[in-house]
Amino acid sequence: MDDPRNQETKQRLATLSNDERLIQLCNIEAIEQLRRWKAGFVPDHVVAYATADPSLTDTSLIATGAAVYAGGKWYRLAFSCNATSDLGRVATFTFTLGRPIPRQEWERDGLPEQVDGDMTD
Repeated sequence: MDDPRNQETKQRLATLSNDERLIQLCNIEAIEQLRRWKAGFVPDHVVAYATADPSLTDTSLIATGAAVYAGGKWYRLAFSCNATSDLGRVATFTFTLGRPIPRQEWERDGLPEQVDGDMTD
């Protein structure tokens, strides 16, 4: 988020409620962590609540039922994200990427067939 190219995103995040800001901040972090994790894996979109509601505190999000869209497929994802007290940046982040979610389960989980490039939901 310190990259000057993220200035607009930072401004938009500041307008959100604290819970929504935390979710969006952690979703963005998930995308960046996954991009760096494996060459050729290019995530476009993360849904923190795809198969289970996340657990939120003032500064942490645990999303055991998340999903990430990459390469035309949705994948199971679990992550834990802790932000600074001002919700300005991520302090710690861990994740586990799971198997692709079968296409027949996408509708049940509210996952779209295509993602329009919006990074978070």
